[in-house]
Amino acid sequence: SSHPQQREFLAKASYMNVLLVSQLDGLCESEKAMLESLSQAPAGLLLVVCDKDAKVESNNYKLCFRRGKPVAKLTRDLAKHIESELKKRDIAANSRCICDCKTLVIDGIDIDDNYEEKQQATEICDLLRENLSQDEKKLCKGETKDKGKPSKGEGKQSKDEGKSNNEGMDKDEENKSEDEEKSPKDKSIGKGKSFKDKLLPLQGTELWMKWAEVNKELHRMTRQGNTKAETYRSNQVNAMKKIRNQQRSEIENGLIIKKFISFLSTSQNEINYSFYQHLKLMLEDNSREQQIQIGLEHLFREVGQIYEVTNNDSLKENLPNLAAKLLIDGHPLELMDGDAAHVPITWVKAVLREVAKMLHKPKVFVLSVLGVQSSGKSTLLNTMFGIQFKVSAGRCTRGAFVQLLPIEETLRETLKCGYILLVDTEGLHSLESDYKKDNEIATFVIGLADTTIVNIFGEVPLDMKNILQT
Repeated sequence: SSHPQQREFLAKASYMNVLLVSQLDGLCESEKAMLESLSQAPAGLLLVVCDKDAKVESNNYKLCFRRGKPVAKLTRDLAKHIESELKKRDIAANSRCICDCKTLVIDGIDIDDNYEEKQQATEICDLLRENLSQDEKKLCKGETKDKGKPSKGEGKQSKDEGKSNNEGMDKDEENKSEDEEKSPKDKSIGKGKSFKDKLLPLQGTELWMKWAEVNKELHRMTRQGNTKAETYRSNQVNAMKKIRNQQRSEIENGLIIKKFISFLSTSQNEINYSFYQHLKLMLEDNSREQQIQIGLEHLFREVGQIYEVTNNDSLKENLPNLAAKLLIDGHPLELMDGDAAHVPITWVKAVLREVAKMLHKPKVFVLSVLGVQSSGKSTLLNTMFGIQFKVSAGRCTRGAFVQLLPIEETLRETLKCGYILLVDTEGLHSLESDYKKDNEIATFVIGLADTTIVNIFGEVPLDMKNILQT
């Protein structure tokens, strides 16, 4: 009775109302009025009561339960009554979807579709769909453009036949045909990447990923050859500067990311959480429907790249502030880019500095988890701490994500810290990774943490043992 608007809406939108009451005698006036109101609604009212001596004085509702009746009997009676009432109302002829219920909305109840934040999230998702061509949709779903293309063996056979029939065939065309037959998957992957390059230009294959590769080479010097060390380092630094300049020139082309930054913060420079949640859910739905893996982590990855290359002081100040507020409020932050296998250290440092400033430099205990692919690392952390790292069958987490959890005041003195920083990592020993990459990830998360949980599922692979021993 304390939510009359919601009750009125449900009464109008339902085909059958079921009301559970402990006893009919002793109802207050407001409860009697509610009962009478429900009994007059177009939908039928089925009364489930525990009062043994209850009497039904109205013909508008039926009594279903008395004290002492077995649960199985109650269930059968309840199902029987509901089935009987639904048959009378011809549900099939009068069926409606949930969207039709908008016409039944009561004054004072907000409709989600009317929220500006949802419209903003829809605008970004619409831009994603509009920029994905039909061919790219097929290729990202694993379909090839030429469905009738012969297999590799058949291609060789047809080429031999063509050569005998037409020996004047141009060799360039023949080589082109061979290349297409050898790598249809590469074509598909290239198309898929061009989609992200177009929408999120700063993290494209020729920019951020290339910069990450050059940066690694600057510190490892694995391809130095006979070049002098100083000259080689200078060449790498110049290459990195050139890529940064290219990224800087692409900032204006990122329409989606500009809208994302604009919608994410309110006029008071606070987080627009309603927009954030709407966009998160829409991107997840879009990923399932289109099989295009673009999520919030990709948008924030682009935000991080903008921070690292921009000369705009306002952006330099606001972007880490927004990411820090989200991290403090319990939302995960990407620590290591799973595609480039690199940490955007300038961006991550800026965000963590903002967190330290907002929380007055708290003591933090870092806990990481490590294990083979699909061993349930994210699920383990979710279960232990009540958080929501992304989980699914097969490989889900890419790179490394962190989430900040506050510790209750009563436990802070005992644990000697105020927060726990959880680090979730991608699985080791996957089909896409190799020993070198697995070793890098393991070294990174173990070195970063105060304690590391090694999650073992079944028999431990030999490579995993070697990584842990190293």
